[in-house]
Amino acid sequence: MDANKNEQANSLEMAPFVKRKRLEPDEVNFSNHCLRNLSLYFSQYCDSTSIHGIKYVGQRGRYLLEKLLWLVIVIGVFTICSILIHKTYRKWQTSPVIVTFSTTEKPISDIPFPAVTICPEAKFNPEIFNFTDILLKRILNESISEEECCLVRFQWFAIVCSTYRIQKTSIKLGNYSNFLSTADVIRFQALPPLDPHHMTTIKWLGKELPILDEVSLTFTSEGICYTFNMLPYDEVLRDADDYVTQSAKTQKRTRKWSLDEGYPPGDYLGSYPRRTFLSGLEGGLVIDALHTNHSHLDYICDESLQGFKVVLHHPCELPNMEKHFRLPLDEALFVGIKPKMITISEDLIGYKPEDRKCYFGNEKFLSLYKYYTQENCLSECLANYTLQQCGCLAFYMPTTTSTETCGLGSIECVKNSKINYLENETYSEVGHGRCNCLPSCTSLSYDVETSQTRWDWRKAFEVLHRAGLSEFLPDEKGSHYSRIHVYYKDLQFLSSERNELYGYVDFFSNVGGLLGLFIGLSVTSCIEILYFLTLRLVCNIRKYGRHVWSGEPDLINSKDE
Repeated sequence: MDANKNEQANSLEMAPFVKRKRLEPDEVNFSNHCLRNLSLYFSQYCDSTSIHGIKYVGQRGRYLLEKLLWLVIVIGVFTICSILIHKTYRKWQTSPVIVTFSTTEKPISDIPFPAVTICPEAKFNPEIFNFTDILLKRILNESISEEECCLVRFQWFAIVCSTYRIQKTSIKLGNYSNFLSTADVIRFQALPPLDPHHMTTIKWLGKELPILDEVSLTFTSEGICYTFNMLPYDEVLRDADDYVTQSAKTQKRTRKWSLDEGYPPGDYLGSYPRRTFLSGLEGGLVIDALHTNHSHLDYICDESLQGFKVVLHHPCELPNMEKHFRLPLDEALFVGIKPKMITISEDLIGYKPEDRKCYFGNEKFLSLYKYYTQENCLSECLANYTLQQCGCLAFYMPTTTSTETCGLGSIECVKNSKINYLENETYSEVGHGRCNCLPSCTSLSYDVETSQTRWDWRKAFEVLHRAGLSEFLPDEKGSHYSRIHVYYKDLQFLSSERNELYGYVDFFSNVGGLLGLFIGLSVTSCIEILYFLTLRLVCNIRKYGRHVWSGEPDLINSKDE
């Protein structure tokens, strides 16, 4: 009795591995032949493949429960693998670029020295036009002579006066035009002279330079300012005729310098924009004895803050006076520069600008500027938005000959347009704003560290005069002098570089690693699948016929019998 039970148990255990009865040809129709061939062919693939777990799904002689269990395991593992691959793909698509520090330091001689723009707070010469006096007379309803009351002059000075409260007060005092002529020479006639006593000097690398040749007049939101080392207007703007005729022309031209390529090899001291090879005070710029006449000090505009506003900017960009720092009267200011440069790896040249998050110089056209930088793009975008909203442009904005310049009547519209524009750009994604102003792939900016000290120039000039080294003895009560030093703090600086975070090789390596880790899938496994679906199938049909195309010996033998 026990022997029979043991025999039955052994027969049950061996049942999955016992060969089934061979089918006779007359017992199987064509449909059954196809299903049988397909099942046997799939079993052959499962026995041959290197994909983990598949062999147990198609192995002959296994219970259905075993096959279902392994099928669930394979599907579950493949699902987890697919989720991780999707996350890798998303990371590759959304963050293909990473900004890292360069492996080597870059010398300061490879980059241009920054352009230095200086704007005096004393914007008006009261001997020509006393804006404060006329404004007070208009507020108090006092009589004004015809010579004093020049609406064009008053509009211009009210616009330049950066205190919005004064501008609104000026608007209420009369009906002023919405437009102003940019060719009005009154702008320059009322500007206080830069060097009335021939004492202001510019030293570059320790060598004194002629100030009139090195400094050009620049249009800014603060009025007319003085700039050193900026490219001429006709090299920065596409339509610069109006600016060139009104500002001092510099004779220097760039010598094959570009934003992307930099300076050509071998072009040293004669290159422009100027560059230096030395750090420290001796390797930079010194503007000495900047003069301010005490009688020119204004106590209405700019909230009675006196001195100068200074901006360091790229030579191919117009100065943005919102990024200024101050040079007080009767003080010496020391400005240490730390360059901030971002370059790009050659591996990213083939990427779309939206993927690499930057533009090369020839990829985005600006209608107003010749050089593409993010600052120039934003400036042009603001100008276009202001023109659309107000029908004119602020006097300091780049323009064309056919565009009107906003007068005092449009000043509120100009300010509101700027606020609305900044709000729209702030709440839009980077690169998806109104103008899509991505950074330049090769960008350069300058971080500054400032320190200042009191300059007792009165004693200094007195000693020089007594020693016979200077014939000039300034009026101590009627004059103010300031000095500024601009220099690099170090000979080298560490730039940054845009590199591939996930290139094609990295992406496929990560995908291959995940597939290999979870299911053992490789390129050879994929070729194996294609082989079973194409070449092996065709060869089996040619070799064994359509009824036994699986090539299974059981079917072949049953057909022969």
